[in-house]
Amino acid sequence: MKFLFFDIECACCYKHGHGVVCEFGYVLTDDELNIIDRATLLVAPEAKFHPYVIKKLLAFTKKEYNAAPNFKERYDQIRALLVDKDTVVIGHTTGTDANYLNYAAKRYNLPFINFEYFDVKKIHKYQTNAKDYVSLENMLIELNLEFDGRLHKSEDDAYLTMLVFKELCKMAKTDAKLFLFKHAQFKEKTLNGKIKEITLPHVEDAQQKKAAGDE
Repeated sequence: MKFLFFDIECACCYKHGHGVVCEFGYVLTDDELNIIDRATLLVAPEAKFHPYVIKKLLAFTKKEYNAAPNFKERYDQIRALLVDKDTVVIGHTTGTDANYLNYAAKRYNLPFINFEYFDVKKIHKYQTNAKDYVSLENMLIELNLEFDGRLHKSEDDAYLTMLVFKELCKMAKTDAKLFLFKHAQFKEKTLNGKIKEITLPHVEDAQQKKAAGDE
């Protein structure tokens, strides 16, 4: 078994979670969370960058992004990483990243990339009984993790996701495989362009109360 931790950065985002992919970063590990491979795959967005994104968030220049292969050219490489049968996929706010991939596939008239995944944000909330979902940056502080990378660089965010997951396993006093077995109910998926996520019970209750109040 292998674990793929990944993150996506976008040049800009539109309504309904439609983001234009410009980075796919990943960290691939064995079943003991030893790193096998890691990389930042730049993707030419073939769209305008939002000024705030390029100035405040992204780790590379517009010139570097625009000179990279586009999503169609990166598609096979990205798909192979995500659909490998021996690999468990994990991210942070993973459904959002999956939606970016769905939008990219639709944009380039490519088959949707169907894969299952876990969201460390939801597992963390459940395991620590946190009030709210926690950002990667705040998890870093909360779990006292040392991290010398750059937030919002996709590969570094993927690495940080791996560190958080590793710490959660340590807190549970179990290995990664058994940890996910015990959290099997958190498995989500994207299938034919549709995201199928789980909702934590207390989050669902809050949503129902809000809906009732709006009636």
